[in-house]
Amino acid sequence: MGMALSIIPTAGVSASVAGEWDSAASAASAARTLYGSCKTPGESFYANVEAYYTPRDNKDHISTIKFYLGSKGNHQLGTKNNATLRIREARNNAPDRSLWTWISKDNIPKGWTTKSVGIAVNYSVKWHADFEFTFDRSGGDPKCSGRTSGA
Repeated sequence: MGMALSIIPTAGVSASVAGEWDSAASAASAARTLYGSCKTPGESFYANVEAYYTPRDNKDHISTIKFYLGSKGNHQLGTKNNATLRIREARNNAPDRSLWTWISKDNIPKGWTTKSVGIAVNYSVKWHADFEFTFDRSGGDPKCSGRTSGA
């Protein structure tokens, strides 16, 4: 006569493990944002930058960079501002390497602007977005530059 073996898990264990796995999978595929900003000398003009990406399939899929150009006080910002945006690989003991670059025409208005990126970067690569803005105003056009946090 054969013997039957039965394994009964502790109550709640299988549900807990499945729940944690589902949460980890959801968190890994949730959209994420890197932030950066810069100000001109005197802090009259400024830019806020957001780079959006989704971790998936061992890569960061970078979808867009969104930026806001503004001014403080009575300083007027024109409609012919310039932007340079780059996705850069941060390399140890070597200059950063550009993975994607966009240079605007002389036509960026104040307020929010969104630029599609559409590249994927392997998880093993440390990357960030860097940026430079030239603000259109009467007289000399001030600049500021910076970079986002890294992924």
